[in-house]
Amino acid sequence: MLAGERARRRAVMRNMSLAAGFVLVPFTLVNLQNDFRMGMANVLIVVGFFIIGLMLTRGKPLPFDGAEILVLAACVTAMSIIRQHQIGVYWSFVLIPAIHFALPRKTATPANIIYIIVISGLSAQAVGVSDAIRIFCALGLSSWISGFFAAKVEKHQNMLSALAIIDPLTETYNRRHLEQMMDDAAQQHTRYGVPFSVIVYDLDHFKKVNDELGHETGDLALQELCRIVCARVRKTDVVFRYGGEEFVILLRHTKADKALEVAKDLIEIISKSEIIPNRKLTMSCGVSEYRAKEASNDLIRRADEALYEAKRLGRNRAHLAARDRRSTSVTS
Repeated sequence: MLAGERARRRAVMRNMSLAAGFVLVPFTLVNLQNDFRMGMANVLIVVGFFIIGLMLTRGKPLPFDGAEILVLAACVTAMSIIRQHQIGVYWSFVLIPAIHFALPRKTATPANIIYIIVISGLSAQAVGVSDAIRIFCALGLSSWISGFFAAKVEKHQNMLSALAIIDPLTETYNRRHLEQMMDDAAQQHTRYGVPFSVIVYDLDHFKKVNDELGHETGDLALQELCRIVCARVRKTDVVFRYGGEEFVILLRHTKADKALEVAKDLIEIISKSEIIPNRKLTMSCGVSEYRAKEASNDLIRRADEALYEAKRLGRNRAHLAARDRRSTSVTS
């Protein structure tokens, strides 16, 4: 699940929990006077809603990823039908869209089916079989409509989330997503000692391509370059457009010497590829490995310095950052 979709679901669950808690307060007070058992059950449920809402507001994870909210709401509906009969049936319709918008689609559909069957069964005892059949059909139709719109919202949310992190020209990830991924990788390194490295690369003499063949051809060259690179790196490696014609590859579980081998392989592949017809293009790479407590910008800067050193030495080559060269020579 994308981060944007996860955040949206948490926001839905938070708002639903707090709203349910506030809405149920007056009904709880009435039930405490007229039906003490029902009232006390409502008190526990209202407290549960507020606890869950506060946890989500403070960014704390839920043990069952939000299913707690729906269980509490289902209990309210079931108790209301059992104790108040037809009045309780009205509440059953509220939970149908909530299930679709609060849970992932694969979970929401079976959850709704189970919910509709249980509510229809309770309704048969409370209001009779004929009315229960009508309630079953109405709940089913409500579920289908809610599911349809929930799927549309999820689709558009995923599209917006993708647009926020993907470079439209090369279809690689953008700089914003690079910062997020590097922060995650740095946390993994701090907690578990998982190494990671970066490769900064660009096409050699790319300015000449733009000046002599035009920016449209330059754009096509960048697209083809990234297509080749993305096809050759591992599934765990991620390619980002850092800015202009400069790109970054994030290599998890990879030390500097292995990252250097990857960079050399890519350089060889690019030098043998026809990125632009009747014109030989090459690329250069700078490589650096993350060090404990190092800022992401410093890691990229060291790789960028190594890239410029590769160009100074003649281009069409990979160069290891100075700090990593010293470290590699010590351990070898």
